Amino acid sequence: MSHLKYTHALVIGGTGMLRRASAVIARQSEYFTAIARTSASLETLAREIGSSPTDGHSFVALDWGKPDQFISDLFRLFEQGDPPTLVLAWLHDAALGPRVATALSSQGTHCDFFQILGSSAATPGARAAGLTSEFGRVAHHQVILGFKVEGASSRWLTDEEVSSGVLEAISMRQPTHVVGTTAPWERRPKGTP
Repeated sequence: MSHLKYTHALVIGGTGMLRRASAVIARQSEYFTAIARTSASLETLAREIGSSPTDGHSFVALDWGKPDQFISDLFRLFEQGDPPTLVLAWLHDAALGPRVATALSSQGTHCDFFQILGSSAATPGARAAGLTSEFGRVAHHQVILGFKVEGASSRWLTDEEVSSGVLEAISMRQPTHVVGTTAPWERRPKGTP
């Protein structure tokens, strides 16, 4: 399987706006594990990938709303197979990403950990929890989702732009990567993306 980029890719929270990126990563992985909060979203992703029970792909419903239980459940998953070599995590809680990276590191895992963060992580004067750093052998990368300025207006990124930007961030492997822009901050769109 020399054409595959990843031995084991783990994607957490990649069934919504990151679904296309998740599908691309799955196709480039010998083993692929997707974690989401609902079975329905995982089934949609599995259909998009064209996954079958024998292709090395796993789809697991876990709720990261209870961080201690979530990390414990992750440990149980890792005991069942190879540790991930790539992690993509959109957890909606900036502090949980470094906790997951630390948990992976404590098991001796060597991987690239890409944490997706909303544009507020780039708010002037703000610092995201667990800024990019090494967690043992886990290289922690931040991918900040910004917005697009178009003439006199601005808009949030489309799902396609998010997925393309995240895949670009993974290929570049920089400590921090911004998809779209976060400046000028006062031009950001109003409302929730």
